[in-house]
Amino acid sequence: MQGLTEANRRAEEIYEDDKKEHDDELSSIEKEINKRKEKVETLKDPSAVEAVMSKYQAQIIDLNSLIKKHQEGNMARKQSVLNEFNHALKVCSEYKLYREEKMKSIQKYVRSRQQFDVSLSEEDMKVISS
Repeated sequence: MQGLTEANRRAEEIYEDDKKEHDDELSSIEKEINKRKEKVETLKDPSAVEAVMSKYQAQIIDLNSLIKKHQEGNMARKQSVLNEFNHALKVCSEYKLYREEKMKSIQKYVRSRQQFDVSLSEEDMKVISS
């Protein structure tokens, strides 16, 4: 007897789960039907169609305005990045010129130091060696 009541309880649980699933599906289908009925009713009424069209036109204008705003912001950021990049190139170029000038200056200094290199004569070398 207890086995029958357990089987009956499980069958009721399965039934309740299936019923809930079907009720949810039915509710979803009813919502879709209502949406489509509203669309049909809107299409029957020309003033409602115009209202919907006006609403969508306003949304299009708002979206285009938003797109333009984002494009302007992007262009400003792009210009800022280009300015920074050009500044960095200028600094690198100036540093390269500075480095070349310093190298020339150092080379000139080294050459001038070599010209004034003092050395002992052979006689002086003999005196020192003895």
